[in-house]
Amino acid sequence: MGKCCNELGSSPTLQICVILSLTVFVVITIANLVIQFVENDIEIDYAAADTAVGLIMLLIAIVFLLTCCSRCCAPCCCGPDMPDVPPACACQGPARLDIPFYIVFLLDWLAALPDAGIMQAGNLYDNDSLTWEEYDEMVEFWLSVRWTRFLRIPLLITSIIGIIFGIRKLRLMRNGGVGTSYSSPPSYNGAAPVAVGAPVIVTATEVQPQGNEPSNHPNSPV
Repeated sequence: MGKCCNELGSSPTLQICVILSLTVFVVITIANLVIQFVENDIEIDYAAADTAVGLIMLLIAIVFLLTCCSRCCAPCCCGPDMPDVPPACACQGPARLDIPFYIVFLLDWLAALPDAGIMQAGNLYDNDSLTWEEYDEMVEFWLSVRWTRFLRIPLLITSIIGIIFGIRKLRLMRNGGVGTSYSSPPSYNGAAPVAVGAPVIVTATEVQPQGNEPSNHPNSPV
């Protein structure tokens, strides 16, 4: 299990999918902002657009789950078996380069919730599951919280930052600078050791033989 998560979490292919997911999010967000200004001037096939966007967001959700499981959850459980995946620490290390990706797709559902609620209310009304009064109350509620869609503006900026971080992490992964060994202690990167105190000089003196003791000098007679 740990080996599979190690290969998935350290896969450059998965990192490319992360970058593509953020790029697609930027394109979709900009398109939604443009549509809000021109929807009264041009005719838009919302059914086809919603189907395409829904399929794309489903694929992005799969990438999000794979990334979150292999880089956040698995290192906490199988750390020693995942030497190529850094610990899931948001304070230090390459793992923090994934934070914009997580923020964008954790908060995007909140921004999309009012529009999804209004659409669901319309579907229920068309299927005679709601009366007109119930439908009107539900739509009025979702319209009152529709301000959450403006979260997509800061999320758009966050996703651009995430693309930059994602490219940086991809380069680190290809250069082998992401993995952290769990079996060996971290290397010391501080200053070189400095000697403190006065130096001590040790000298040797030759011991002369006394009495009839033989001398160890090579030229002494035997």
